[in-house]
Amino acid sequence: MTSDRVAVIDPSNFTPPYNHHLCEGLADTGWEVKLFTSGETNWTSENYERVLAFYPLTEERVVDVLPERIRVIGKGTEHIIGMFQLIQRLNQWDPDIIHFQWLPLPVVDIPLVRLVGHIAPTVFTVHDSTPFQGAATSRIQRFMADKGPRVVDQVIVHTEKTKVELVNTGVSQADISVIPHGVIRHPSTDRLPTNTSDVTTVLFFGNVKPYKGVDVLIDAVARLPPEVRQKLRLVIAGRPHGSTDELKQRARKHGVTDSITWELGFIEHERVGAYFQESDVVVFPYRHIDQSGALMTALPFGKPVIATEVGGFIDVLTDGVHGRLVPPDNADALSSALAELLGDENRREEMGDSVAELANNTYSWGRIAKMTTDLYREAQRDRRA
Repeated sequence: MTSDRVAVIDPSNFTPPYNHHLCEGLADTGWEVKLFTSGETNWTSENYERVLAFYPLTEERVVDVLPERIRVIGKGTEHIIGMFQLIQRLNQWDPDIIHFQWLPLPVVDIPLVRLVGHIAPTVFTVHDSTPFQGAATSRIQRFMADKGPRVVDQVIVHTEKTKVELVNTGVSQADISVIPHGVIRHPSTDRLPTNTSDVTTVLFFGNVKPYKGVDVLIDAVARLPPEVRQKLRLVIAGRPHGSTDELKQRARKHGVTDSITWELGFIEHERVGAYFQESDVVVFPYRHIDQSGALMTALPFGKPVIATEVGGFIDVLTDGVHGRLVPPDNADALSSALAELLGDENRREEMGDSVAELANNTYSWGRIAKMTTDLYREAQRDRRA
């Protein structure tokens, strides 16, 4: 008896860790999985096939010397070619489900999604209710970006907030299923012994963007009592999008430069685990979010989390159990939460155990793969009906 087949599609390789864990989970559940994507990645497995189906030329470093406009036009052209070739590949392979993770060029992708819908039922995961986090590269990319959820058989979102946002834009509630974002497991996820030094390490991890509230975090550190701040080390680790000069100037203005370690740049796959292992508290001071891959990366390390009361943080974390939830854009509340956890090692340990429990149960990929399979079966039943 042959396994059912699912084609998972992420043309621009936007979310390699998520793609990998989903494909692994589906394969463990009995699906034959092919991931159609582009580029290099550290996330590979023998349990599913990774097909390089997009951007064979513009992914090469040699094109970096070309002007930005030429590269964008070239990549757009290759995307169109890749999507038409994808239709041929899908016709030949004949999958039972076609699952899109992202639609990078909606004006092209949406008509073609309708077309591949004749091959098999289609599913689209909306990772973010604000397409491209509002950072689309051009008006062409933004055009029709909100139409994706309306041209597929089933839609997956990670949070109730995202579901409400889509319903408000006219997507049928019956077509939307909330399936959590699973944990991201980097190498060396075993917990280390409790830090016995006098310095407590607070970690911000992830791309440094304005909506993530690093400026608020710096203000919160500045508001800590001097005796608390002297025993604090804030590590800001991640790739900045734009200049960080204003953030560093802010730290100097508040006199907290000595409390902050800047680890700016792309964090290699094999180094991610060390940042979380060496931390005592992880903080996410975001202004808004649907769901955070950085949060799901943090969970397996069993460290208490301080996050804002926005988006998926509310769905995942319970205030006082897994850490603290504070209002967004509120440096005073964030500072109070930091002081509370920094001063109580036993409570940090208890909260960390609760966080690890989330990773091993609620947000395990075995559970998420089963929920996804149930959705696939529903899509197949609806198609037959």
